[in-house]
Amino acid sequence: MNNFHKKQIYFLFGICLTFLMSCSITKKQSSLVTGKEIYAEQTYQKIVKNEERLQAMLAGYFVIYESSEEGDKPWIVNEGKDSVVVYCVPVGNLAKDGCWMYSSQLLTSLPNEPIYRMFFRLEPIDRDTIQGIYYEVPDDFDTPIDQIIKSPTDAFKNINFSTLEKSKKGEQVTYFRKTPLLFLGDAPMEKGEAKEGYGMYYHDHYEVSPQGMTFNHYYYDQSKTDYKVSITNKLIKMASIKK
Repeated sequence: MNNFHKKQIYFLFGICLTFLMSCSITKKQSSLVTGKEIYAEQTYQKIVKNEERLQAMLAGYFVIYESSEEGDKPWIVNEGKDSVVVYCVPVGNLAKDGCWMYSSQLLTSLPNEPIYRMFFRLEPIDRDTIQGIYYEVPDDFDTPIDQIIKSPTDAFKNINFSTLEKSKKGEQVTYFRKTPLLFLGDAPMEKGEAKEGYGMYYHDHYEVSPQGMTFNHYYYDQSKTDYKVSITNKLIKMASIKK
């Protein structure tokens, strides 16, 4: 068995162990939901409003996979010792606050030290279009992810969503409903650092379904029209998260 396969096995074992620990921690009061129903069409088709259906599809515990010519494989970092996962948690009072979510990206070995976290609100624009507006997480919010998963309602009870500051980078994603169970999302084009073989400008494209999300990072040249290269990742849903 070569080193790569060994690393994959160790990685997948770590993912399973982390997930089982999460389930164990939240045994008595859990927001994690597993089973065939989290992928079933009828689970989401019964949700009438598009923004609420999109929220349900986005809500979950995801493992990030990289796509390549050899196929999809887990995104392994730190010399095969770690991986990157994402928790996307529905938060707030839907009737009072609107359709809000909390997103946290972290390494499996450092679950309480997120490398990225943000609130975002899903705002309907018209029948088929939803705007995802991102907001900063207050500096004094430091609730560990295991406590968030145990009870999202308790974890976010002191958050005043009406006073949150919008993302300093102006992050936003516009989602379009292609079918009842497929939403396509696009972020505005941004300027980045020029790299050999890559363009100076890029934009992100998302495809959201009950199984998870495909994330494409597209690079363009200075004209912003000639496509150069893309990087594709997948967020595979391991569990759904409910309030």
